[in-house]
Amino acid sequence: MYNFTVVDCREDGALTRENVFIYTWKENGNPKNSSACASAVFHALRKIDMTGIDSVRLVSDACCGQNKNSTFLYMAGHWLSKHVPRDLKRIEMAFPVRGHSFFPCDRVFGVLEKQLRLKERIYDPKEYIEIYKRQGTVFVAGEDWDVLDFKEVSDRTLKKPLPIKIQDNKRFFIAKGKAVTVQAEPNYCNMINEPHIITKKGMSFSKNPVYVEQGVGISEAKRADMKKLMQEHASVGWETDQRIQSLATPSSSGKGFKSCQAYSKAVNCIIDHLPTSPSKKPLAFRDVAKKFGINLDEKFRATVSGSQSPTLPQETIDIVSSFFERSDVVWTAPGMRDEVTLWEGCEKKKMRKYYLTKPTNSFKLHILTCETSQPSPDPHPQKEPGSPGLFDEDEDDALGVTFTEDISGFVLPDARGETCLTYHRGVPCQSAHANCLKASHATHNLSLQ
Repeated sequence: MYNFTVVDCREDGALTRENVFIYTWKENGNPKNSSACASAVFHALRKIDMTGIDSVRLVSDACCGQNKNSTFLYMAGHWLSKHVPRDLKRIEMAFPVRGHSFFPCDRVFGVLEKQLRLKERIYDPKEYIEIYKRQGTVFVAGEDWDVLDFKEVSDRTLKKPLPIKIQDNKRFFIAKGKAVTVQAEPNYCNMINEPHIITKKGMSFSKNPVYVEQGVGISEAKRADMKKLMQEHASVGWETDQRIQSLATPSSSGKGFKSCQAYSKAVNCIIDHLPTSPSKKPLAFRDVAKKFGINLDEKFRATVSGSQSPTLPQETIDIVSSFFERSDVVWTAPGMRDEVTLWEGCEKKKMRKYYLTKPTNSFKLHILTCETSQPSPDPHPQKEPGSPGLFDEDEDDALGVTFTEDISGFVLPDARGETCLTYHRGVPCQSAHANCLKASHATHNLSLQ
């Protein structure tokens, strides 16, 4: 069992179950590498309440394979850029001198070792967890938290080589501004270096790491050492004990890959080359699978077909198209920029842009068209004597709007009520003088496909 402990340090130095977080996982689940350690710290940082805090200090040992590496820098930058309150602007990572430091985590390890020595034999990992729970809050990998592949995403995002030397410095300051910068310092007191942007051009710390599937094999040397240990200390018949056999069996991982990390990198490489469109991505994946002779099950095919955007019935499209092509609803301009190019299948089709003359009146016409049972309404409806008008007369009178007989134009008075500006299909036809009211009208680009 691996044990990675995170302590939320307090002013009084007390260690309680509320501020001690113990992350544990089995040796055949995931290796104790930089991604696993960074994932544990990432989970702890997201769990701790950071409200009202403007800076965070992370202190750990300088193990280059676990804590002091580019993977940890990316994790800190990713958390700072996406998962912190607005007031938090900076993270400091400090690595004390080797052999001259004693952390609060070491106090937790000392207490746990004393309690583990009282156990003569431990067959079940749950026995470790019960002992861990006496000293802190326990998080089990795969149940309470997931191992994320921070190493893979950091290799794709960060510059090579880095503009800073990680092993030659003792403190790192990750700051959030227009961009996330990293400043490395070789001592504990002074700040003499400049901050650097360590991400590649056009990339940032916003990329999310992918989940690492659990399951790594145990080496033959490890198996031989365990067998020798069991022969010396275990009771007779330990070979058939199901509790021991379950610990030696690794979890399932990608078949054909040496490790779960290699499997995750292969999956990420495929994902990076798929189209970015959510509707095109499953279609491309389906065709690639077909090319390699892989038969997708019906559930996946239903998912692919259901991922497409829903289409409207052709009857509805024809009704809407015919309405918005009416001369009393829209007008067209003759310019070349008033054309749009649409794709229908594999062919290009050019269409003119339609501009609404008056959206409120067009909406009223549309409602009237929908309420009537006639399939092709009169493009120039006339008001019958004694029947209610097509428009709200009270509203139009209050605005001072006078509609032309064919409802394709309207007349607006100017601010003084002396001169008028006549609009015909959204285009001014005449004006009395320069002080005429410049009536504004909404312009909508409409394309049906």
